[in-house]
Amino acid sequence: MSLLNKFEDDNFVGRSLRNLLSWYPYEKWKLGNAFFQFYALLFKHEKLSIEEARNYQLKELQRVVNQAYNNTVFYKKKYNTAGFHPSQLKHLTDLKLIPILTRDEVRDNGKNMVDRTFKGKLYKSVTSGTTAKPLTIYRDKETAQKEYAAICYQWARIGYQPGDGRVEFRGILDKSTTFIHLKHERVLRINIIEMAIDNVDLIIDAIRKSGYHYIHGYPGSIYKFFKLIKEKHGVFPEDIKINAFLLASENIFDWQIDLMREMIPAVKVICHYGQAEKVALGAWDNDENYHFIPSYSLTEINENKIIGTSFISDVMPLIRYEVNDTMELKSTEPIGAKSLFPVVESISGRMEDITYTTEGKSVPPALVTFPFKNLKLVESCKIIQNTKTAFDVVVQSSSDEIKLQGEINELEEKLKVIYGESATFNFSITTKIPLTKNGKFKWVECKI
Repeated sequence: MSLLNKFEDDNFVGRSLRNLLSWYPYEKWKLGNAFFQFYALLFKHEKLSIEEARNYQLKELQRVVNQAYNNTVFYKKKYNTAGFHPSQLKHLTDLKLIPILTRDEVRDNGKNMVDRTFKGKLYKSVTSGTTAKPLTIYRDKETAQKEYAAICYQWARIGYQPGDGRVEFRGILDKSTTFIHLKHERVLRINIIEMAIDNVDLIIDAIRKSGYHYIHGYPGSIYKFFKLIKEKHGVFPEDIKINAFLLASENIFDWQIDLMREMIPAVKVICHYGQAEKVALGAWDNDENYHFIPSYSLTEINENKIIGTSFISDVMPLIRYEVNDTMELKSTEPIGAKSLFPVVESISGRMEDITYTTEGKSVPPALVTFPFKNLKLVESCKIIQNTKTAFDVVVQSSSDEIKLQGEINELEEKLKVIYGESATFNFSITTKIPLTKNGKFKWVECKI
């Protein structure tokens, strides 16, 4: 078990490690120089004219493309094959000369996309996104710090400051754990699957004792929590002050936000959009549209789909990477006083259903991605809940079935952790899972 996992264990060792680290200055171990430098840059750049912002983007694009071409095996071959050379980039309009990067290319090439001149510690993260198709991303510590700086920069729009505590409704906890207080992270994490009428008061009391004023996580899980409170008490306790909801990782519906505002009328709400690949980052501003950060990446909206070029992922450059999610573009230029663009009205690419445990507790689709994070032979997957206990799991893979069986066993074991030991999973294997009629991939489906 990694040290990181030990920090999140709800036992004596985990609690001792968390308490020990909580005495160390948060800004030193969690934030760091790269965080503060990029955080300051983002506030400075929001005052740029659009011409100045685009000039910055051109210089960053030229830097990233030259680095990728000269320092990685993958991009040298890809660009030579396409007849593209970095010297062709004279203006932002030349961006179209760069060939699109697909998710399959990233999944299949891995370390061949890593800058071979990088000498520091390499961190690996695995994401399945909204396709249940495992993807490995490599990064360094600076990338993580800049990513968090950009998120905190967006959250600053509703008053959040780096280091403020958050009540978090996301991630997986052991079934017996109602919540865990990660003091070193300034996070009170709630077990979103096990929330119920009989433990909602324990959670309310934990929030009260934490003194935290921001609620962060999956909209569906936060909605579920406040629905339980409304059913049991009618109102949210007046002595607990919640300043804002920080929503992310799922489709967001008006009826969810309506309940949050009904329970806490003065609350602020911000919706955040991003990906593990770090190629586009946007969030609500006062007009409740998604305003993207031009200093974080170059974000194109092409036929309502995002194509992003990251400016912060130097270790593993992602250039003109095509994201599956679809957008409704509002403006290619800033709306309002800040130099943030493009502006998107809605994000509709995430179309998964809510599923349920064998005990009838709701499971947000973002949570179902966790069992897929370390799989290598499973190329894609579709989960269909037919009854309270019966699921069909369609696995896409071109691997030998005998080799694949080990990953299927691992997948079944992890799915049982989420849905319950009495859940049954009927696995089938195919070489291609079909898309929906509108060309999207709906990977979680509930028929009950």
